[in-house]
Amino acid sequence: MIETIKAIWEDVVLYNGNSFLLVFFLLALIFLWITEKNKNLKMIFIYLSIALVVVFLNPIYAWIAMKVDDEVYYRVWWTLPIGIVVCYSVAKAVIYFRKIISKMLVIAMAILVIVMNGNFVYTNTIHFKAGNAYHIPQMAIDVAEALRMDNYNPKAVLPSELLPFVRQYTAEIIMPYGRNIVETRWGFSSPLYDCMEADVYVAEDIAQYAREETCVYVVLSSIKPMEGKMEDYHYTLQGLVSGYYIYMDNYCYETLKEQGYIE
Repeated sequence: MIETIKAIWEDVVLYNGNSFLLVFFLLALIFLWITEKNKNLKMIFIYLSIALVVVFLNPIYAWIAMKVDDEVYYRVWWTLPIGIVVCYSVAKAVIYFRKIISKMLVIAMAILVIVMNGNFVYTNTIHFKAGNAYHIPQMAIDVAEALRMDNYNPKAVLPSELLPFVRQYTAEIIMPYGRNIVETRWGFSSPLYDCMEADVYVAEDIAQYAREETCVYVVLSSIKPMEGKMEDYHYTLQGLVSGYYIYMDNYCYETLKEQGYIE
């Protein structure tokens, strides 16, 4: 139980970071507790927030939740309406004071505290100008569009760097694996994934495992070397799209054609 309490404290410290975020949130709750007369708003802003905090800090709940999934447990903090509560309390404080100078002072202090508690995120190297409306790499969109069919949702195996972006773009492309293969703690394994992520593609192995997974398409990086040719195992190259070779299983093609999905 002591270890669980330490883990709870570490999560609180990590969430708060080097800011006064939680202190500001606590002050906002106290202020609303004293000044807010609307029972419905009190229920949403105050009672709900307190209930969530109590649940999160409960060692018994924390121990059970961490055993199930410690990352899910941490996300309980995300349900706290911190932004709404703080902004509403500031607006409430501005209304609460009658003198203009008092109102301006509250606004200035609130802006100062918020600025001191944050960082200019766009100086971070992980942020870059979006190249399209989806805010995902254009190559993922190009590949997804090349795989899509009008009346059929094809199954395709793709390199791991494309997995999250293609899934974000469309659910019409079925995959033999997804996040379950990336999260190693889930213990999921796939010989097809191992072949796809190897330093060198082995055409025979990829063809075999992709066919076992009933994949219509196999997408391979053009910059990675390959032993053998996919064409030797009844695959047809459909084209090169944004640096990725797209192969179609000839057997799947014939089946889909017989069923009327391909003209």
